[in-house]
Amino acid sequence: MDPENLILVSDSVFRVQGKGGRDRLAFLVDEQSLRIQQQHFDARSRVITENNALFLNASGQRLSTQGMANVIAQFRRDAGIVRHITPHMLRHTVATLLLRNGVDIRVVQEFLGHASIATTQRYTHVVKEHLIGELRKHHPSLAFRARA
Repeated sequence: MDPENLILVSDSVFRVQGKGGRDRLAFLVDEQSLRIQQQHFDARSRVITENNALFLNASGQRLSTQGMANVIAQFRRDAGIVRHITPHMLRHTVATLLLRNGVDIRVVQEFLGHASIATTQRYTHVVKEHLIGELRKHHPSLAFRARA
């Protein structure tokens, strides 16, 4: 998600312009995120600038992609996480968790803004590996073998 192209549609919906100029909607679906976003929006409305971007840098300009990466890096450091984390890694993690928790691949495709389902299917290999591991740990046939 490029913060330079993020526009508030309502309190819980944003229009995001992604790669290739494709627009998609991003949604906040939980109460905590909605509360945090409302606090941010209230604070943002007090900033005097001609810029209508939702996220601003210290100069009052749109937060750039690099600026967002810097914010994530600071959160990582504050949390004591050593591993380098990128915005794309967070995107990949969310997509994988959605698939792992049973969200239809077409919904994930729309969420990620992929034009082709083949692009989204790249995320399914991780889910399949997790599925196989879980089956190996919890498959009912293991209970029969344990009793024997």
